[in-house]
Amino acid sequence: HLARNPFLCDCHIRWLNAYLREKQIETSGVRCARPRRMAKQKFGVLKDQRFRCQNRMQYLQSANNAQCEIECPTRCTCAKTTVTCRGLQLREIPNDIPKFTTEL
Repeated sequence: HLARNPFLCDCHIRWLNAYLREKQIETSGVRCARPRRMAKQKFGVLKDQRFRCQNRMQYLQSANNAQCEIECPTRCTCAKTTVTCRGLQLREIPNDIPKFTTEL
């Protein structure tokens, strides 16, 4: 249940906001908890540019070019910036999704 999670609305979760907005998925009124400038903002409808990291570091390029192994959620498979948990009949989103994830 998304609404019970305190979301840190920075550049690392921009992809989820965009996904929820594009697919018009019901979010149970989930809101950002941090950073302070985003607190209580409704998640899933915000513009992507609002999701910034303080140090402006962008991990996506690093992840796509990286030749290192990343930890993948149990039973899922990972390839570059994609985590696949298809067909596992999960009841909740795994909590150990890599920071670099752009597709779940």
